[in-house]
Amino acid sequence: RLLLLLHGPLERLPLELIELEGEPLDRWLTPLTLPGLPAAEPGSAPALARANGEPWVLAGDPVDNARKLPQLPGAREELALLGRLHPGSATLQRESFTLAGVRDALRGSGPLHIATHLIEECEHPDRTLAPASLLLTGGERLCTHDVAEIRPRSPLVVLSACATAEGRYLDAQGLGGMARAFLESGTRNVLVTLWPVEDRAAQAFAAAFHRALAEGDTPSQAARAAREALRRADWGPAAVGAFRVLGRD
Repeated sequence: RLLLLLHGPLERLPLELIELEGEPLDRWLTPLTLPGLPAAEPGSAPALARANGEPWVLAGDPVDNARKLPQLPGAREELALLGRLHPGSATLQRESFTLAGVRDALRGSGPLHIATHLIEECEHPDRTLAPASLLLTGGERLCTHDVAEIRPRSPLVVLSACATAEGRYLDAQGLGGMARAFLESGTRNVLVTLWPVEDRAAQAFAAAFHRALAEGDTPSQAARAAREALRRADWGPAAVGAFRVLGRD
């Protein structure tokens, strides 16, 4: 297990694609990344839903209210798959995927999986965080400043959207975006993407990741197992290297 404390441009480096003696890094060890967090509060362990008795909250699949059409069909398929893996999980999907509903979920203490779009703008941006937001039903948005205000302390949040690891740099603080808003609030682990990811790759990774968690893996071990599953399915490096766990396991 290798804990990588990255800062500055290194936060964007796809370390999971580095090879040692012709083999990917995570065939040698389990990488886990933590950016510098000058104002962080340590999150609570353990990270697995079954370990702390809290059910998963599966959220996403935003709907355009005017046309009553899904805005991200891949998210519906992803959440349906996860619902079968986690019987009894709570859901916030389609019409219930609202700002009020997501705010309530963030105030809980269980793990959360969100499948939607990331938008690089926000109406009331935080000065220290990038103006990014997660698209909700009816055009509502969950902004970085909303997360910082609620201060969710989940053991694990999966941000299944494009480039959720992104943000903007501040001197001496590193990359500030949606992931950092969760981590600085006390969320122990956040699964993010380094760049845009194709829908089918996201679904395949999510399925493998959640299966590994259910078998007892920590988040970093589960991410490692899911990347290996993508390799075996002949997904290229753009898919394999996109996913990263930020946190402490």
